[in-house]
Order: sequence, then structure tokens, then C-alpha cells
Amino acid sequence: MQKSATIQLLKTFSEAESKEFDRFIQSPFFNNQKSLTKFYKLIKKKSPSYDGEDLQKEIIFKNLYPGKTYNDEIIRRLLADLKKIIDEYLAYSQFRSDRNLTARALLTEYKNRRQGKLFEQKLERTNEELDNTENYDKTYFEAKKEIHNLMLNYIFHMNKLNYKKYDFSKRGEYIIYSFLIDILNLTSDTMFISREMNRENEISLPDIFFENFDMGALIEHLKKTNSPYYNTFSLIYAGLQAFKNTNDDKYYYEYKSMIQEHWKTFTNGAKYILYINLSTFCAFKIEKGKLDFRRELFSLYDRMLKEDFYVFAENGYFDLNLWRQILLSAVLLKKYDWSHKFIERYSGALSPETKNDTVNLSYSRLLIAEGHYEQALEYISNINSDYSIFKTDVRNLMLQIYYEMNYTEQLLSLMDSYKHFLSSNQQISGFKKNKYSGFVNNIGTLLKFKRKPDRGKIETFVNSVLTSQASFGDWLISKALEIKNKIKT
Repeated sequence: MQKSATIQLLKTFSEAESKEFDRFIQSPFFNNQKSLTKFYKLIKKKSPSYDGEDLQKEIIFKNLYPGKTYNDEIIRRLLADLKKIIDEYLAYSQFRSDRNLTARALLTEYKNRRQGKLFEQKLERTNEELDNTENYDKTYFEAKKEIHNLMLNYIFHMNKLNYKKYDFSKRGEYIIYSFLIDILNLTSDTMFISREMNRENEISLPDIFFENFDMGALIEHLKKTNSPYYNTFSLIYAGLQAFKNTNDDKYYYEYKSMIQEHWKTFTNGAKYILYINLSTFCAFKIEKGKLDFRRELFSLYDRMLKEDFYVFAENGYFDLNLWRQILLSAVLLKKYDWSHKFIERYSGALSPETKNDTVNLSYSRLLIAEGHYEQALEYISNINSDYSIFKTDVRNLMLQIYYEMNYTEQLLSLMDSYKHFLSSNQQISGFKKNKYSGFVNNIGTLLKFKRKPDRGKIETFVNSVLTSQASFGDWLISKALEIKNKIKT
């Protein structure tokens, strides 16, 4: 039962959400099954971990129906019903937290019920609330577009074609602005994914659109007309230019400068996205051999932590990939004390589902860098996750440990099994399979150099690692140079 979708969802609840859900499930408006409430209360006793023998289906059934023969169908039905009400709670919470969505839903009801005065009053208040911002983001333009669509529907529905507060031209503007926000963000995302997946030469429909659309002219128009949206589109366009021109550092610094110029207008969620963009640019530059950007990358991560915008949403969990990148950035710069403090201070923000494995993996990576290989191996032995990202990380780190400890037999065995794992696993992208297979092959090359050192071949190998952006390149180069330095002249 612990592995059911119902229990997995309950594990994601924060303390505040758990208390709120207690009230939700006990409300007769949402739930009229007393047996379901009792079932939930029994399960809730094992929160937040939801582990232990008490969660076995047979024990839960015995507590619910003393003296009756166990019936698996009843337990499965209760789990399904509980999952359904959890889904309703999550949808309700999301709806309630989105003021724009609730406002539009209420406006729709007023319109459908032909309550013109209430509609117009609510419409005016909603527009005032929307315009009371300097953060003109996707949410804003999407909301303005939908509000203007509702206004038009209201005019036709109520036969108010002379409604003077409605500007027909504005609806078209917000449709275009909303579209451009989407297409600009889509293009940035596509560029990032293409580079991550090594598919930069593929041409998409958004690429064709921007080849034929003069974004610069629009930016100039917004500037000349003193549009309040000038800064928004200038910033997005600067980010797009930085994506397109990663070889030219000026676009990165122009983008970063614009972000800083308008820093006070951004929400924490916007700051998070902008700094993720900046960190992505830095990663691209580092891959191209601009290693001075490692310090720039670390400074971005450090600010995200110090100014508390390292999660996208309030009460959200630390993104696993971001956590890994922050730790790797610090380790590569040999900021070991900082890394220990990072793990200790921020591990509480990790998802409970992956927290223990993430912490064990983090300490293992850090201890390898510090040269404490036996301790690193102990931490790895405590990792039990089924996530593919952990499975590859664990194997990559174990390869390094076995190599460092001269466990040649174990190393060769792991190299062979890892290759089979990569070839058969459907959850790992082809790009990453190639990267990790390359790492295994490079370790095999190191073993050959150990047996038969060759200065020229080692130098060729080092250059190959540098130019191919190989995984764990720093470590591979350091090991190759260790062998080279032992060659007697």
C-alpha cells in the first residue's frame, strides 16, 4: 500500500496542507463517507513518512472492520476513493490560489446569470488589480486576454454594443502580447533542450516564425510609444539573443544587466526563472571551454540561496536537478566547506520522497572530491532510489571510487554491467547514454595507460576530453596527468 499513488501523493503534503486536507475530507460538502474519513485517519497516523507495518492493508482492514475476514476489494476501493478526494483537494487548492482564475470564473457566472451590474463591478475591480503591477509576465497577459474575451462575450450576451468601457483594439493587442510571450518562452526552451539533447541543427516552426518576424521593430515601437510593456519584451528578447549567441559573452552580460536593472519589480518566481536562464548560459559557455564562467555560475547559485529564491513556488521543494548543479559547481571550485554547509542547511527543502537519497549522493560526491573514498562508498550503499537519475549518478560515482581505490576487478565488472544497463534502459535519453558510455570508455582508456603509460597518447587523450566536453572531464584529466607525471623521463 505504501507504493500506491494515494500514499505517494500524501507524502508530498506540507504540514499546512496536511492540516487543511484534514478539514477538507471531514467536510460533508466534499465527503459523505464516514468509512473513508476513518480510513484516512488510520493512515494519517503514519505521516509524514507513511512507512511501517501499521500501513499493511490487512492491519488497516482489521482496525476498520474488527472481526471481519479481510477483503482486498474494500481496501482498494477506499484507496481509490481517497485518491479521488485528494485530487479534488489539489484542484480546489490550485483554483483558490489563482486569483485571476477565480475572478474569471466568477465573471463567467455573473454573465451567464445575466447579472450585468455585478459583472461590471467585478470586471472593474479585476482590471484594477491586474494593472496594479510592474511585473508584466505571461500570467498578466494571459489574464488580460481572457478578461477582454469575457468582456466581448458579455457585450454580445447582454446586447450592450454601446458599452463605452470596452476598447475593441485592446483585445487584439493582448492576444498578440500573450502569443509573443508564449512563443518567446517556447523558443528559449527549445534552444535549451536542443543543446542538452545535442539536436541544435533541427529547424522548428517557431524558428521559421522568428526568421520572418522583426522582433526588434516591435521593441522599438514599444519604446517610442512609451508602452509599459517595453521592459518586459526587451528583457525576454535579450534572453533570446543570449541563447542564440552563447559564443559572444556581451549578450549574456547585457541580459544580466537588464535583469538587475529591474530586479525590484520581479517576484521570487520570476527571479528563479531568470537566474535559471543565466545559469544555463553559463553552463553552455563552460562546456565550450570558458572555464572562468565557473565562478560566475557559482555566484548565481550563491545569490539564489542567500536571497531565498532557490525554489520556484512558495512552499515548493528544492528542484533535484538544481540541487545537483549547485553542489557540482561548488565541488569543481573546491569549495568543500561551503558544500558541507549547503547540504546541512538546505536538505530540509528537498522533497521527502528523494531527500535521503539526495543527501547520501551529495555527501558521496563531496567525499570523493576530498579523497575520502571509503566514506563515500558507505553513503552510496544507503541509496535505494528507483529514479534513473540516481541510478546513473551512483554508477558514475562508484566507477570513480573503484578506480581511486584500485579495485580493478570490481571496476571492470561495474563497467560491463553499466554498459548493459545504459543500452537496455528506456528512461535514459540517447544523448545521456552516449555521454555516460563515453565516460565508461574513458575509464577503460585510463586503465590501459596505467598498464602501459604513453606520454603522447595521454596528451592526445587529455586534448580529446577537453574538446569533446566529456562527462567528469576534470576528473579524467587529473587522473591522466597523474599517470603522465609518473612516467620517467
